[in-house]
Amino acid sequence: MNIRNAIDNYTETSIFEMLYKNKKLKVSYYDELLNFKDNVITIIKDNNKYVIKGTNLSIESLFKEYLVIKGNIKDIVIEEYHE
Repeated sequence: MNIRNAIDNYTETSIFEMLYKNKKLKVSYYDELLNFKDNVITIIKDNNKYVIKGTNLSIESLFKEYLVIKGNIKDIVIEEYHE
């Protein structure tokens, strides 16, 4: 285990989180960006699939730890996911 993972686990900063503010959705500590279109973005975390639906969706920032989606988000659907 590297030092960064140890610190993240200790401080519990690696918890999955979705925060919506000013027409932007910040998704922290996701596992995978499954697909991306201007009307739907799908994110995987553990055994869940988060389907973000809307219009004019785009990814403003994309990093290993988080991503930021902007646009007109209308709905977020959570589904069970199995590879």
